[in-house]
Amino acid sequence: MYQADDDITPDWATSADGSTLPVDIYWSRVSKQTDGLGNPKYSHLMALVKAALSVSRGQADVEQGFSLNKLIIVDSRVSLKQHTVVALRTVRDVVNRYKAVDKILISRQLIFIRRY
Repeated sequence: MYQADDDITPDWATSADGSTLPVDIYWSRVSKQTDGLGNPKYSHLMALVKAALSVSRGQADVEQGFSLNKLIIVDSRVSLKQHTVVALRTVRDVVNRYKAVDKILISRQLIFIRRY
C-alpha cells in the first residue's frame, strides 16, 4: 500500500528541526501524491483518513455547549427560540474574545448588516 511507495519516506513525519510533524500535515503530504497520469494515488485511503481525523477525541466541547445552554435557558426563559439562544451565545463568545464589552469594535459594516 502507501507505505511501500518509494516517494513516501520516514522523514516525512519529522520537521527540519527533528520534531514530529502534526498528523494532518503528514497526511496532507500523502494526499498530494499522484500517479503517472496526475491522478491522486490514494483517494480511497484519504477518504478514510479524513473520516478518522474528523472524529472528535472527546465530549468536552459538547458538554461545554450544554452547560452554557443551561445557564442561558433558565426557568423564566424556557420559551426562547433557537435563533435567540444562538444570538445570546454569539454575543457571549464575542464578549469573551474581546475580554470586555467596551473593547468590541463597532464598525459601519456591522451597523449596516444589522439594519438590513
